[in-house]
Amino acid sequence: MAAVINPYVLSLQRYETTLAGTPLPTGTRTAAAGVRTLVSQDVQFLGTLKGLAPLRLGTYLEQFGKNATQLQAALSRLEGDLHTATS
Repeated sequence: MAAVINPYVLSLQRYETTLAGTPLPTGTRTAAAGVRTLVSQDVQFLGTLKGLAPLRLGTYLEQFGKNATQLQAALSRLEGDLHTATS
């Protein structure tokens, strides 16, 4: 499981680091803050996988899917805001 989860967590942490260290146009800061919040929450959520009871895996994966969908939507909003701000 770690072979799948660890690279994903590392990618999320890179998003978080990049967003925290990159100057952003004013119109994108709200969307970027939302993405940072979701990324942080996802990293914490994924950290709870270790020790999860096997009977809870289905519920866990369902929540993971919801989290991933929410993060993708937030990233899309940020991308749109960045495009608008730099056009």
